[in-house]
Amino acid sequence: MGVKRVINTDFWKDDVVAERYSAEDRYFMLYLLTNPNTKQCGIYHLPIRVIAFEMGYSNDTVRSILNRFITRYKNIIYNYDTQEVAILNFLKHSIVKGGKPVEDCIRKELSLVKETSLIFSVYEHIKPHIDKEKAIKKKSMYVGIENIY
Repeated sequence: MGVKRVINTDFWKDDVVAERYSAEDRYFMLYLLTNPNTKQCGIYHLPIRVIAFEMGYSNDTVRSILNRFITRYKNIIYNYDTQEVAILNFLKHSIVKGGKPVEDCIRKELSLVKETSLIFSVYEHIKPHIDKEKAIKKKSMYVGIENIY
């Protein structure tokens, strides 16, 4: 049985998704959030040829879409050497509830990341959310995850 990925329905209300993404962009982002290689930390190995096969695109089309997400939307990083993708807002769309099991899962997954600069990039992206939660003294899934990154 496959791993279940829960996507927050607010995905569809996100300003970038609602106002800037094309239908193809939405499809691609949902693929990145739910494909069989995903990890809870938002960083995982995903070769271009696998994306192309699973989505029914050519390798060139995948490279073009990746470039759009990297340069225009600035919400993913793709390392062509290690073939790892980092979805900078993965935690925003995927975690429903935090806690020790989620933290342990993320800790384990981060230890498998080959390009460690991706970890720093994801952390820098979620840090404003962590700081905001701390400022309003609200318990948040991000607060427990901060130390892991």
